[in-house]
Amino acid sequence: MILSDRSIKKLITEGALVVEPCDEDQIQCSSIDLRLGKDFASYEGNEVIDVREGVRGVKRVEVDEYIEVKPKEFLLATTVEYVKLPPFLTAFVEGR
Repeated sequence: MILSDRSIKKLITEGALVVEPCDEDQIQCSSIDLRLGKDFASYEGNEVIDVREGVRGVKRVEVDEYIEVKPKEFLLATTVEYVKLPPFLTAFVEGR
């Protein structure tokens, strides 16, 4: 089941779902718009990602800068918002 905006607002008001900071205009009909933070990490090297090798190329960008994502490049990014889900919910993040 996908939550409606009413359900999302109710869960936030009750404290079951935590999204901080969150303005009401970030809540859409069945989602919450999250904003990219300033920290990005990339995996360098071959096409296989081995987490045992660690993350390289951590980069911080300022507000007036941008980050270029090259073809086949994998980036991890932070969000401005802190999100805490209750045990009965799951979420997925989708870029646009």
